[in-house]
Amino acid sequence: NYDLTFVDGALEIAKAKATITANSLNTVYNGQNQTASGFSATGLVNGEDSSVLTGVTASVTAKDAGSYTNKANGVDKNYDLTFVDGALEIAKAKATVTANSLNTVYNGKDQTVTGFTASGLVNGETEAVLSGVTATVTGKNAGSYINTATGTDGNYDITFVDGALEIAKAKATVTANSLNTVYNGQNQSVNGFSATGLVGGEDESVLTGISTTGGQGKNAGSYSHTASGTDSNYDITFVDGALEIAKAKATVTANSLNTVYNGQNQTASGFSATGLV
Repeated sequence: NYDLTFVDGALEIAKAKATITANSLNTVYNGQNQTASGFSATGLVNGEDSSVLTGVTASVTAKDAGSYTNKANGVDKNYDLTFVDGALEIAKAKATVTANSLNTVYNGKDQTVTGFTASGLVNGETEAVLSGVTATVTGKNAGSYINTATGTDGNYDITFVDGALEIAKAKATVTANSLNTVYNGQNQSVNGFSATGLVGGEDESVLTGISTTGGQGKNAGSYSHTASGTDSNYDITFVDGALEIAKAKATVTANSLNTVYNGQNQTASGFSATGLV
């Protein structure tokens, strides 16, 4: 009954809206590349999951400690996508750095201990990776000097343990001077001392804390001469000296008398002496 003219219509299916959130990962530095990959999606319809979004990718890879953005990107024929970034968070690993120690003996020169050891390093790494960490201490005199390590590292959260430079006293022997002399009728004395075992070309002048006593006398005899005191760099053994005053030599001549017999007792008495001082 009708001669028909046709006009087309259309089925317009707009893209559904969906949100893509790139995955995040919180981890700790392990000396190797680490990756946060993949994403989750909300707004998918009819029970679909993220596997239908074959044109979308999200991945970030890094090795060193730090925060890295994981960005999703791509398009899909059925979804109008909004992207939310994720992150790869690599925390510093924990390590302990112990400054080196040295036990030595005073030698009159500057002495130094340097360097450190580290525990807790990962993936076979050695102290060489800790280029921002230093430890050194220098001392000359006997005593204890702290060796403190300091610094930072991009991949390690470091706990520091001090080391020490321990310089022990050197051993020396101090001998009080001796004098052998002869009685001269006046007070005589000996003073001073000699030392053996001093190091670094040092002589007795460095031993400012050492003094001597005794070693004084007038009459013939033996008088002890004793050294005593302390020194910051030397552990000292003392040897006594002596003032030895020998008797002087003298000649005593008994007096003589030339007389004539008088029938009574007669006497020659007295003497004279030579060599007295």
